[in-house]
Amino acid sequence: MSPNSSISRRSRKVKDMKGVRVSFNKADLEHLDDGELKIVCVFPHVLNRLRVLESQVFGHMNVALDESQEGTKREIAICGFIESIILVAGELKEGWEAIQQCYYETKVSKAMNSTLPPTIQTALKRLPGHFSGESLAMFLRNNFAYHNSPETAVQALKTFSDDATLTFTVLEQEHFHFDFATHVRIGAIAEWLRIDDWVEVIHPLMETIMGRVFNDVCLPMIVIANTILLTVKNTRTPIQVTAVPSDAELRSEALSYMSSEHSQPDSQDKASVPSSQ
Repeated sequence: MSPNSSISRRSRKVKDMKGVRVSFNKADLEHLDDGELKIVCVFPHVLNRLRVLESQVFGHMNVALDESQEGTKREIAICGFIESIILVAGELKEGWEAIQQCYYETKVSKAMNSTLPPTIQTALKRLPGHFSGESLAMFLRNNFAYHNSPETAVQALKTFSDDATLTFTVLEQEHFHFDFATHVRIGAIAEWLRIDDWVEVIHPLMETIMGRVFNDVCLPMIVIANTILLTVKNTRTPIQVTAVPSDAELRSEALSYMSSEHSQPDSQDKASVPSSQ
């Protein structure tokens, strides 16, 4: 694959953002039952991992689209972009399993589901289809993410023409990057999607995995966990973060802007605001 069709990176746009840091004590969780505690412990963990992987997807994408970068770096970024989406697919399946185990099997859903916004209820209903045996998410997860299928990879390699170029990169005899391994996986994905042009693989990956499936897993988990956490007595400190990049750049760097180094008490309201809801 080649980034020849990419566009030059636009000048970096920044903005200020306001938010809140929420704190609570373990004792404030005493009123939650076992099912609610499972959700509080597990959903945020899965969401954190998805945020890390999402930042990798957009970080690699930004490098691949940046025409000021060296060609080798952009080629490697494309591979990182694809591999990160594959890992996202695996983690999304973990999210779906967490929803089943912590939300449905603990019966929290019986008390909460009818109170959720209609859009969230609809998203939850779509989840089984996203992870059916014939779905793109399951193909990526079962063959290349948390499970590896040597047969699928070898079969994809056998479809390559004899004069296909396979490459890997070595820097300082220490850092290895096997471009051809990702290309084999791209070939397998293209074959599964019945797409001849490998470049066209990117669109369904972004639209399906990073779009529909990502939103349908993450949004219900956020709303369900937040609904429970709103019942917990807490202290809220307004914060302001300055010079935050916009759009895709923020998605690739969001975690760094949540650190204490960047997050400062809001100058307009530095006092902690207790909230018992």
